[in-house]
Amino acid sequence: MPYIHYTKQGSKGPTLVFLHGFCDNQELWSEFVAPFLETYQVFTLDLPGFGKSEILPVPFTLDQIGDEVAEWLTEQKLGKSLIVGHSLGGYVALSLLDRYPKLISGIVLFHSTPLPDLPERKAIRNKVIDFVNQHGVEPYIETFVPGLFADKSDPHILTTRERTRATRPAPLVGYAAAMRDRPDRSATVIAGHRPVLIIGGIKDSLISIDQLREIAEKSPKCELFELEKAAHMGIFEAKTECQAIISGFAARTFKDSHF
Repeated sequence: MPYIHYTKQGSKGPTLVFLHGFCDNQELWSEFVAPFLETYQVFTLDLPGFGKSEILPVPFTLDQIGDEVAEWLTEQKLGKSLIVGHSLGGYVALSLLDRYPKLISGIVLFHSTPLPDLPERKAIRNKVIDFVNQHGVEPYIETFVPGLFADKSDPHILTTRERTRATRPAPLVGYAAAMRDRPDRSATVIAGHRPVLIIGGIKDSLISIDQLREIAEKSPKCELFELEKAAHMGIFEAKTECQAIISGFAARTFKDSHF
C-alpha cells in the first residue's frame, strides 16, 4: 500500500472523510471543514499521487485508488464513514460505495457524477494527456483552473492555481486516463443502499445539472442540492450554503444509520 498523507481534526464523533478533486490536494478543505470539527472526526486525505501521498504505478484505475482508500479506512478502524468527494474525489467515493459498502454510511458527490464520460469528454481527456506530455503541468493549470469558476475574477482562482501547480505530470496523466475509463455507477446510486447527496452547480460546464436531476429523481435515497451561482467550485463559490447542506445531510445520515 502506498503511503497516504492525511490530517485528522475534530472530536470523537462520527467520521467525515473529505476527498479532493483533480490536480488538487487536501489543502482544498482547510477552511471548509471548520464547522464540522465540533461534532465529527474529520479526515482530509491527499489521494495517491497528489500532495504528499505516494503514487500508484501508472496506469491505474479509479477502482485501484478506491482499494487504497478502503485499505486506509480499514487500518484507521473508523467504522462507517461519510465520504465527501469533490469531482474526482466523488468518483473515488462511488467506487467505495459500490465495492466497499460496509465501510460507508453515505457519500456526498460534490460537483461529481455517477455517469461515465461521454465520447466527447473522453476526447478532451486524451487532449489533456497529450498536452501535459508535450508542455508540462503549469501551462495546463493556467487554463484549467479558471474554467472551474463561474466568476473569472474570483480571488480563489489565484489560490487554486498556486495550490495545484505542484501537481506532478505522472499522476495528472494517470488520473486523466482513469477518469476517462471509469465505469457507469448510476445504478449504484439509484439502488439506494446508502444515502447520497449530490451538490451541483447550475453554471458548471463540466457536470450537467440536467443529468444530475435525472439521477436524483430515480433514486429513493439521493438528494440533489443545486447551487444557482456556482460552477465547479462551490467549496468557495457558495461556501456557507454548502457547509449547511452537508451538515444537515451528515446529521440525517448518521441518525438513520444508528451510529
